[in-house]
Amino acid sequence: MAARFLSSNGVLWGRCENPAGIGSHFDYFSSVNLRLNGGLDDLVSVDFAADFRKKPVTLNSSPYQLAKNVASSKLGLYFIIGGVASLIDVGVFVFLYEWVGVSALLSHSISIPLSAIYSFTCNAFFNFKTTDNLHWRFLSFAFVVFLGYLLGAGVIWLVEYLTPFGGTVGKIVSLPLVFIFQYYLNSKISFRAAK
Repeated sequence: MAARFLSSNGVLWGRCENPAGIGSHFDYFSSVNLRLNGGLDDLVSVDFAADFRKKPVTLNSSPYQLAKNVASSKLGLYFIIGGVASLIDVGVFVFLYEWVGVSALLSHSISIPLSAIYSFTCNAFFNFKTTDNLHWRFLSFAFVVFLGYLLGAGVIWLVEYLTPFGGTVGKIVSLPLVFIFQYYLNSKISFRAAK
């Protein structure tokens, strides 16, 4: 078996025979990392030609392929859906807090349920594809959202009252913490596949 490593400008970076002792099944990324010693920054594609295959296998790391791979994973799609839900959440929050003059915690209390309904619908039907027992899944999801709400409210309160930055910065600081917390719980509880 042979492997060719091509850089972004099309120059052949390297060639090796039987990289990393690859046999009938292999892990593309570990074999590439072994041969390139972690220098994947400029890597565009790796072509593997093996005796057991009829045609070469290409690992393409173009931005389009990377985006396609991320969007096809549950975490990636959860991130995209969560990104749109966050835009809804922050947009409603900023509108109410900055323009209308509603308090930060009340604005948070209104923006969270609106974004949660969007997020649940998209995750149930398009990401996890778990549409059985929707009432129970929604109750579980709502409980996870409530826990995330408490975490977010705590961060907003801390940033608003203990720093000079205010509620909007607190809201933005809370988003990654709430994302990680809620993804873990939702993937394990709310959207777990039925047995």
